[in-house]
Parts: sequence; structure tokens; C-alpha cells
Amino acid sequence: MPRSVRHYDDLGGLQELHRANHSEEYQTKGGVNTNHVESFFSRIQRAYVGIHHRFSVRYFDWYAAEIAWREDNRLVDNGPRD
Repeated sequence: MPRSVRHYDDLGGLQELHRANHSEEYQTKGGVNTNHVESFFSRIQRAYVGIHHRFSVRYFDWYAAEIAWREDNRLVDNGPRD
């Protein structure tokens, strides 16, 4: 098993962990793929370039939480505007 695969095992307690073997298939029959993770990582990279310009490792989880909040709320209506 490649070393990189084992790092994700630590996340197993947060949510059920599924894997897709990309050397055999793009996604599993259950629909498991890496599109959401890759999208989130690209948003983190874009925030680094466009919003924050640098991240402190000490507060990286805060940056990731903010980016996740922005992703979750990007389609929420602001309500009527006067």
C-alpha cells in the first residue's frame, strides 16, 4: 500500500472512508470519486492566491474552515434588497 494512502486512514473517524482505485476505474459502482476533494483543494489554492496571500500553518484549520463555510454558503440567497 502506498504511503499516501495510509494518511487518509486517520480521517476514518470523521466520516465513512471510501476509496477508488484509479488504476482500475474512474469511480466505483457506488459513485465514489475524488472530484469533491480536488475541488476543495483547488479552492484552498485559489484562496491562498486571491484572498489571503499567505497561510500560517498554526491557523491553517481556520482557513480551511472559512473556505468550507464559503463553499457551503455560496448559493444562499441574501434576501430581498431595498
